[in-house]
Amino acid sequence: MSKKDQQQRVRPGQLFIWLRSHAGLFITLAVFLLLSTFHSTIVPISQGEDELAHFRYISFIAQNGRLPVNEVEREQAWYRSDWPPLYHLIVGWLITPLDTTQPQLKDVGESPRRRLVGEIFYPRLIIYTEDANWPWQGGILGWRLGRFISILFAGLALVFTYLTMIDLGKARDNRDRSLTDSAYSSAPNDLPALAATALLAFTPRYLFSSAMLADDSLFILLSAIFIWLLLRASRGDDRRALYAGLGLLLGLSITTKYSTGLLPLIIVPVIWWRARQAGWSLRQAWGRLGLAWLFTLLGASWWFGWIFYHFNTVKEDGLIVGLLSPLLAAGPDVSMRRVFSWLGGAEFFGPIRPEAVAEGSFSEWWVYLFQTFWGAPILEHDPLFPWAYLLMVLFCLLAGFGLWRSWQAAGAQRRFELAILKVV
Repeated sequence: MSKKDQQQRVRPGQLFIWLRSHAGLFITLAVFLLLSTFHSTIVPISQGEDELAHFRYISFIAQNGRLPVNEVEREQAWYRSDWPPLYHLIVGWLITPLDTTQPQLKDVGESPRRRLVGEIFYPRLIIYTEDANWPWQGGILGWRLGRFISILFAGLALVFTYLTMIDLGKARDNRDRSLTDSAYSSAPNDLPALAATALLAFTPRYLFSSAMLADDSLFILLSAIFIWLLLRASRGDDRRALYAGLGLLLGLSITTKYSTGLLPLIIVPVIWWRARQAGWSLRQAWGRLGLAWLFTLLGASWWFGWIFYHFNTVKEDGLIVGLLSPLLAAGPDVSMRRVFSWLGGAEFFGPIRPEAVAEGSFSEWWVYLFQTFWGAPILEHDPLFPWAYLLMVLFCLLAGFGLWRSWQAAGAQRRFELAILKVV
């Protein structure tokens, strides 16, 4: 074994020192898992955003072992079935041994008679019966297991948030310093990293959403790993495997939510920055960019290939419109269908907005956005509003001032990192 290999090996004592030095992280994770599991247990099913739709999609996958292949099956899987399915596939395959069709859930919207009972409950809820009580069985058990999987994803996302903040607090690593030594060294600035991780973990919105059956937790996990690797790339980790990993994570995140559809572009300034620092040739720079984008396509191609093959309307609308139709014209999203009609030069005859969305002002939208970003209203009632949110406004202003001061004192490398994180 070479001397370099011996240096890169992690001794058990080093690992123990690293674990002890980051004890705050493990305490934070333990408390988060405890609180989120408590939320998941006491909050009735279907209380989370679109939980019933997520469950029906997952239930279809669990019973059939695949995604819907036609519009009839999409109607059975309900209105989330035309959206990226990675989370639903993972949960659906894990609960395949369960009969998710039993007990039959009594959706308020399926019968006018149930709507009379539903007036007592929050409109999005199913009518609760003894079938939902402990001990959980069948679909109810699958629903609860899906919630626990979401908690695990959210907990892992906290770990990578912590690692990102640790790396952000370090001085730039020397190019010849091994990644193993860097990963297992004692972090000198772990308190800011712990504070940032705890702030995320115990934000009411994050805590509540992590405990529900939804794809947000997997999306956040993939995004957190991507940001961590992106920061390492900007600091000199030039391995091609890292750029391939960045692309693969982006592709998988796109198959979880479309929100990261433009993030492949963020790799361009990182490569430009590294090319300037390391003196890369055009071939080296384009090679890494092409590798990242290639793996992005590989990570997302299975989903787009599926919908293009099964749901295209090329015969009716031509090649371009026919391929875009299953992406933009399907599903309940009114905004996407309006955009598709505009791109295709057609007139849109649908509603201006979904029936459940009332007309409001732009200022009301901003208030609601801020409220739901930090908090989790219960049955549309938020006991913390508005005073707790006024404190959060003050906190955000102080954080913005601190970021500005950090920017003023930072060198070129730190400014580039902060700029990248702002864009992401």
